[in-house]
Amino acid sequence: MKLQGLLILILLALIAASSLLLVPLETALPAGLELPRAVLIIQPTVLLLLAAVVGWWAAPKVDLKAPIIAGLVRRRPYKAHLRCALLPSLAVGIAGALVLGAYGLVTAPFFADADVTLAPPLVTRVLYGGIGEEIMVRWGLMSLLAVGLAKLPITRPAALWSANLIAAVLFGLGHLPTLYAVVAALPAWIVATVIAGNAALGLAFGWLFMRRGLEAAMFGHILVHLFAAAGALALA
Repeated sequence: MKLQGLLILILLALIAASSLLLVPLETALPAGLELPRAVLIIQPTVLLLLAAVVGWWAAPKVDLKAPIIAGLVRRRPYKAHLRCALLPSLAVGIAGALVLGAYGLVTAPFFADADVTLAPPLVTRVLYGGIGEEIMVRWGLMSLLAVGLAKLPITRPAALWSANLIAAVLFGLGHLPTLYAVVAALPAWIVATVIAGNAALGLAFGWLFMRRGLEAAMFGHILVHLFAAAGALALA
């Protein structure tokens, strides 16, 4: 990918990080500690920018791509890549929304009395979740893992799927701090459900990344949140 492609990814990362300004992150700080919300988004912003650069270096080494962005940069046709991405992204979006819906139904009684102040608005779920997390976890982390695993005496598909699995499990674990900020004592079944559910979604996003490119993973992740929000609104 050319340098212009990296700049596009950096711009997307900054847009994703800025959406965290809509989340009351300061409510999760320990008592007596006060920091502006803008300060609290510095760390995720730096991680997103680092992931954009790492993926720009690592992804081409294992033939992982962002074909739509590359097409825009090179002024080459990209509509075929867009068409190829839409159907599998739609399928993952529907399946993922069902997973989130099932999780919500199962855990609703447990969180009924919790003060869920960190629940992000839909725009943050779309921008930071759908775009930012894919840049961070798939483009940056998964690509880097794949480069390392490709040095082992295993096939390229095995290296990619192993990287996908590791990144997906870390993706699931990455959702735990937010939960612990809401409820200090979580039962084991909640922890297991969060890790397993998000890891399953992460595997699906990683599959989209491998088969259709980074943009397909973004589309699928975004559609999960949009369909889940539409379903929740319809059932309200």
